[in-house]
Amino acid sequence: MNEDTNTFFTNIFTNSIFKDERIFFRDYIPKNIVCRDDVITKLSLAFKIFLSQAHPINIWISGKPGVGKTTISKYFILNLEKIIQKKTQIKILSFYYNCFMFRKVNSIIYNLLSEKFNQSCRGFETEYLISNLIGILRKKKLNLILILDEVHILNDDLLRILEIGEMYEDKNLISVIFISREEHDREINKLLGGRINNFLKIPPYTKNQLSQIINQRSDLGFREPLAPSIIDLISEIAEKDGNARHAIEILYQAGKICDLEGQNRVTIETVRKAKQQVYPQMEDNIFESLDLHELLALLSIVRRLKHEEEPIVPVRKAYSQYQIICEEYKEKYFAISTYRNKIEHLVKLGFLDKLKLKSKSSNDRIGYSIIESSTNELENKILNILD
Repeated sequence: MNEDTNTFFTNIFTNSIFKDERIFFRDYIPKNIVCRDDVITKLSLAFKIFLSQAHPINIWISGKPGVGKTTISKYFILNLEKIIQKKTQIKILSFYYNCFMFRKVNSIIYNLLSEKFNQSCRGFETEYLISNLIGILRKKKLNLILILDEVHILNDDLLRILEIGEMYEDKNLISVIFISREEHDREINKLLGGRINNFLKIPPYTKNQLSQIINQRSDLGFREPLAPSIIDLISEIAEKDGNARHAIEILYQAGKICDLEGQNRVTIETVRKAKQQVYPQMEDNIFESLDLHELLALLSIVRRLKHEEEPIVPVRKAYSQYQIICEEYKEKYFAISTYRNKIEHLVKLGFLDKLKLKSKSSNDRIGYSIIESSTNELENKILNILD
């Protein structure tokens, strides 16, 4: 075994910031879903008739990406199966399909029969396969629940899922949870129309809800708890679109960066680096539009954030840093009112984020942060231009 191989295996067995890395994976289903009790309650009420009379239902769940549509659906059905097994005689099977992978109804039916029921399907027409599936469900007295994600992919084929049960006398064999992004609501509504029993629209997460999700995942996945300032920063980033997936992915990438750099805790700087990996935004040519004092003002925020390890800088502290930088570059500094104008322009350009300060001791109610970029990289870009 050569030296490079030894190094490779050493890296595998070094200590990690992660307690359980799987907590951050896309397919992870938490034991408890936070901040979506209202949605789970609505799903429970919708399935009441299923439990009491074994009557099928069709539910349509819509919302923006990252609001919990898939996770909630899987979580609910997983727990429904446990309850049914304990308290009823109903036999159910549930399966999840992402329509990006299964783009036609016949591919879903084929997979159900061949992979789930071990049936030979090659060479048979779709109608025969459907008849075969219904026959198996009847014989085994099974109720099938399908979770179909990204259902807009199916287009007109979407109706065939609903028509499968309607073609036979046993209309109580198949229930479906349809999941879609809200931009496809109109086209899906035209197809499904009055055939849906319940429609659930899930709103984006608020900053407070994102903080709870970040806190839950970090407690489960990391060895050390996150500092409140880190939770606040990540929730601030993800609040723009209310996307919990972005928040979790930033958290995960921050942990990976810590492992790579040999750090034992997530810092504000690692969060900024992780954010750039998840969705980088700032183009180099934007810097060309900044005048000298806008660059100096931006540098003042960057340095204050770096040296203080705080996610938000009050404007008066940043202005003091700006005065020092102006002296460093032998430039006459502007009055604080002009400095504020420069900062506001940087906010409009997307370099800075304007945030409310929590501290009651500060004279400033507003502060500024950089959540789109790494402060180290941003400082280097500014210094290269100034030099």
